[in-house]
Amino acid sequence: MFWTLGSSPLATVTISLLQLPLLVIFSISAVRTFKTRGVFSAQTTPIILVMAYFAFHIPIFAIARFSVVLVPTMLVYVKVKSN
Repeated sequence: MFWTLGSSPLATVTISLLQLPLLVIFSISAVRTFKTRGVFSAQTTPIILVMAYFAFHIPIFAIARFSVVLVPTMLVYVKVKSN
C-alpha cells in the first residue's frame, strides 16, 4: 500500500483498491511461509527484504514511485503460495 498516490483523488482511491487484494494475499502467504519455513530461511529472505524496504520508505513521499520492485516480488509469492 506504499505506492498509492495518483494524479487525482479518484485515481488514488482506485490504485489503493486495486492493491488491497494483493496486500492481503501477500500478507497471508508471508505468514504461512514464516510458519512453515521459519524466520531465517532462504524462502523468507525476500519477504524480509520487502518488509524492510517498505518500512524504510514509508516516510518518503510516494510520488517518486520507489516501491516499483515490491509488486513483482509480492506477485511471485502470491503465485507460489496459491498453487
